[in-house]
Amino acid sequence: MSTLEKLQPYITPSIIRSIIGKSLTNVFGIWSIDEPDENKELFGYSLYPSASFFNHSCKSNLIKIKKGSKIIFKLVKNIQKNEELCIHYGNSINSVLEIRQKDLKEWFFECLCERCLEEMNLKNAKK
Repeated sequence: MSTLEKLQPYITPSIIRSIIGKSLTNVFGIWSIDEPDENKELFGYSLYPSASFFNHSCKSNLIKIKKGSKIIFKLVKNIQKNEELCIHYGNSINSVLEIRQKDLKEWFFECLCERCLEEMNLKNAKK
């Protein structure tokens, strides 16, 4: 029996979608730069290996800044020693919980960061 045949039972559409989604969360879009945001065109994706070290948070302490073909990460607030450095994976950082969750779900990602958990608890307490 070949290796592929042995692995076949474990290769499902759900697993393939998950792998693709996780791969996509570690890439950044390459967009046209001379257009307003609503008219920007996506040219492709770029993988920045150092960026994959950052986890997600809707209360991120880093922002990403693109400079030509480079990407720079800049602190947006003071951090404590040993505090995790996080970026926001989606496009809707300032929106309400449901919009952020929907945005991230398109990337096969469910957010359980501190901000989202706080908002979920508040929402559940109001029910």
